[in-house]
Amino acid sequence: MINLRFLWITMNQKYLPTGGVGCLKSLQSLFISWCDKLEYLFEDMQGLKKLRRLIVRYCRSLKSLPQSIKCLTALETLCIEGCENLDLIMEEGEENRYPTRFSLQKLELEFLPKLVEFPQWLIRGSTNSLKVIKVERCNNLRELPECLQNMASLQEVQIKYYVAGPSTSMS
Repeated sequence: MINLRFLWITMNQKYLPTGGVGCLKSLQSLFISWCDKLEYLFEDMQGLKKLRRLIVRYCRSLKSLPQSIKCLTALETLCIEGCENLDLIMEEGEENRYPTRFSLQKLELEFLPKLVEFPQWLIRGSTNSLKVIKVERCNNLRELPECLQNMASLQEVQIKYYVAGPSTSMS
């Protein structure tokens, strides 16, 4: 399995084992879907140096993404859909544990009810590479980041079924 390039995981466990997927150095595409009991992904993602696509769909119990996701230097596509309990905001003090190193080209976020603030770490390392952003059915999202206006590489922004949350401005 050293040369495994594509992996699709569907399981009924709460956790992905550490030292399992993270050691697949040639992995380019990782799909994690329909893992209803999965609460946390593996923390050793920094070993996935060639991972270009990460798709996480319908993992309804997933609470957060690991800090090591920021080390995915080859990551071009990140799609997260139907993860009802997922909070994409990193814990206080953990924001800089791993500096964001990926250069996303495509970011898709769909049906994430806990998404209130757009996570800055997702686009911080991708301001010169991000081409497509799709946000769909994230009805609690208050606003998109202002930095999107200054992204020269951005070619397409899709916002579907969006209902703005309450205003956060102060008087």
